[in-house]
Amino acid sequence: MSKAKRDISLARLDESYKNSIAYQYGLFAEKFTYDMLPKKVVDFAKTILLDSIGVMIGALDCEGFAHLSKSIETWGGTKEATVLGTGQKTSAGNAALANIFLVHALGYNDLGGGGGHNSDTMPAILAVAERENASGKDFLTSMILSYELGGRFTDAVGGIFGYAPKGFPFDIRGGISIPPCLGQLLHMNAWQIANAIGICASHSIPLGILDTNNEENFHAKNLRMGFVGRDAIEACLLARNGFTGPVRVVEGDHGYSTTLLAGIDLEKAVDWSGWRIFGSRFKNLCADSTTMGMIQTTIKLVTEHDIKPVDVDHVLIQSGRRAHGHTSAQCKKYPRNVETCDHSAFYANAVAIKDRKYTINAMDPKNWEDPTVLDLIDKIEARPTDLIDESGSGGIVDIWTKDGQHYHGMCEEAYGMGVTELTYEEIEAKFREMVELRFSKEDTDRLIDTIMNVEKLESIRELINMTIVK
Repeated sequence: MSKAKRDISLARLDESYKNSIAYQYGLFAEKFTYDMLPKKVVDFAKTILLDSIGVMIGALDCEGFAHLSKSIETWGGTKEATVLGTGQKTSAGNAALANIFLVHALGYNDLGGGGGHNSDTMPAILAVAERENASGKDFLTSMILSYELGGRFTDAVGGIFGYAPKGFPFDIRGGISIPPCLGQLLHMNAWQIANAIGICASHSIPLGILDTNNEENFHAKNLRMGFVGRDAIEACLLARNGFTGPVRVVEGDHGYSTTLLAGIDLEKAVDWSGWRIFGSRFKNLCADSTTMGMIQTTIKLVTEHDIKPVDVDHVLIQSGRRAHGHTSAQCKKYPRNVETCDHSAFYANAVAIKDRKYTINAMDPKNWEDPTVLDLIDKIEARPTDLIDESGSGGIVDIWTKDGQHYHGMCEEAYGMGVTELTYEEIEAKFREMVELRFSKEDTDRLIDTIMNVEKLESIRELINMTIVK
């Protein structure tokens, strides 16, 4: 009789585990195959991959990356994966850490689709795919899965302005959404994946201070998903070997739903309808999305009216309240690193006035000391306005010149960030802007062709090897 009672009790416990978000994500990953993917999903995912590899190569000169690369050299590890651009061989976890830094460093990667910047999850998937010598199809399937699971969990969390309730960034989804994608490449079953989620999600929780309003940004900002990605790899390898974790990490006692994310909608987390990947938008400026409307408006004004820096008397920039709070604080007014540079409304608009454009060259440290840029920053006043959606990308710009002229412009939504979308041709041009700084046009052409036909590769290593700067 006692054995029967025990078996019934344990069966009920196991049933609760099978009803968990972690197990359902594991099961979804186990059943998710390339053959399920519509052509339009595959094509869109390849465009995301093109954009992401472009911004990774574009970020190779970032100061923080140099420091990170030196650290990785000292850590050693099994040489099973590659740091993109450099060819540096290291462990899959270390490669994921370095490449996640690269994809986020310029603030130029895609937005939305899987919550926040879901391309931050891609390098961990790429590292495991290389480790396992996976095919292009297998890699692409796992990458798409990351957008689908990341998007669903973000929908379930709710919150506004990039932050979940209680001030945690949407990047807390990574411990939930990354292990299933890696588990798929590692041929793990649903139970193993659920345990990997429990292991990773219960330990990997980035704080909002990594990208918040009233603090200067630092190199660590670009690793807020980096350590989650590395932890996810280790969690999967542990779970594949039989190590267990709290499967009810989302809905269990002191799990996500009762601590970090009070009010999470668990039904939305497992709503399998539609394709979340299509919520992604591509940037045409390496800047925070909430400043893009202002920058685009400033460029238009100074170009159309031939306004030169020496002509400017003073400038007023206005944005939604989230944008103002996030990019106009005093601590971000004078950037001294790339991480603050792409989140400073003052700096971005000053460079836009000076150069009449805002490209990757705006990230050059020489601009941070440029007397013309500094003088223009001092002439800019920033205010919030209710005329622009609180969480939107639009902006209002007024420029007064020394001869008494006043020029006004307004953009309700930045180009590419909503109703309008960048065309494939524009995304390819953006890719070339960054990649052709280091590769010949012929090598760039070959890289584009390989990315846009990645599903035909027998091994993802073919693509990775093509990203190495000779």
